[in-house]
Amino acid sequence: MKSIFLLFATIIIIIQFNQACLREASISDVASSIILTKDESKFFKLNSETLPYSKSIQFNCFEGLRLLSVTNRDRNSIYFYNYDTHELDYIWKPKDSLFNNFYLDGHSVLNRDTIIVFSYASATVCLSNRLGKCLNTYRLVRDMSNFSHPPTPVIGTFNPILLKDSLLLCTGYISGEYNDSDQEQRPVIIKFDINSNRIEYYLDYPHIYDRRNWGGCDLRNVYAIFFKNFIIASFPLSNNLIKFDLFSFLGSEIIAMNNFKFDPIHQSKDKIISHDALGMHFYSNFSYGPILYDKYRSLFYRIWYKPATNPRDHEPASWIRKWGIEIFNENFEICGNQQMDDSLFTIKSMFVTEEGINYQKFINDDEIMFSILKPEKISN
Repeated sequence: MKSIFLLFATIIIIIQFNQACLREASISDVASSIILTKDESKFFKLNSETLPYSKSIQFNCFEGLRLLSVTNRDRNSIYFYNYDTHELDYIWKPKDSLFNNFYLDGHSVLNRDTIIVFSYASATVCLSNRLGKCLNTYRLVRDMSNFSHPPTPVIGTFNPILLKDSLLLCTGYISGEYNDSDQEQRPVIIKFDINSNRIEYYLDYPHIYDRRNWGGCDLRNVYAIFFKNFIIASFPLSNNLIKFDLFSFLGSEIIAMNNFKFDPIHQSKDKIISHDALGMHFYSNFSYGPILYDKYRSLFYRIWYKPATNPRDHEPASWIRKWGIEIFNENFEICGNQQMDDSLFTIKSMFVTEEGINYQKFINDDEIMFSILKPEKISN
């Protein structure tokens, strides 16, 4: 069963797919003060029930105990591993009738005893304790009274959720392209009042998305982190980051270092485009991935991808893209921009520890393996 999953996972994660022009782009060559060097790797042994890939993974430290939590959708559970010993610490499982028909897609650990769990199909958020008892349930159902295409909440590795007083704050999106929508009709930040059940939406897509056909799918994703009183958002097709103020609920652009050029699909949004063609378009484009915050070094890391050199239908090996990392300090001043020399299995399994940036390079049946990139200051 796991072997079949691995075959599917390798194809599905890479699949999404017909034509794009070769672009010229500028990958900024900056005078770096920080470089990333390869360090040790981490290996976590898996039991027969645990799959080596998850869309929701999180690192936390509680009173010196470092835990890596991994959502296991097949078992509707969350596996907590001791990051230092690599041993399984405990398993969270729903043990409450309020979880009936609840299909776990993502999670966010608030503290040692409180976990937010999320089901995409029902847009349901549950506040639970570590024993699996449901403390509260909230449904973030899309409200279309003011927007034609409001977001569906997404909670995972790079789409966290924040409980702030009586407010739940998270990001989301809907895939696809629609003729009746421009960026003002497709907000990506969700504010939900748990006392009134009122839902509100904020932050439009950057203008590059307006009136163009990008094929939806991964290019419509949004990656976000909470930083102090802000949400920092990374969009796949925007060279700049967005800094969204949680007091004023207004966003502002942060000028990034690269100047990538992106190609839209030169077809009407009315025309049905095959999944293979959409995928080929995605892998033939530059794009940005998630942004991570390093609290140990007060740095931000933003992932970027070059187009695949010569992507071809039904040839997964040709879809691999070179990737790199932009580095900023807390004032969003450029500290580095570095292309990596190896492949990245999935951006869904990436997090920061004291050791550095942990990323999943490949998968096998028996273990999860994370390579580590260690940030180092360059001596003048």
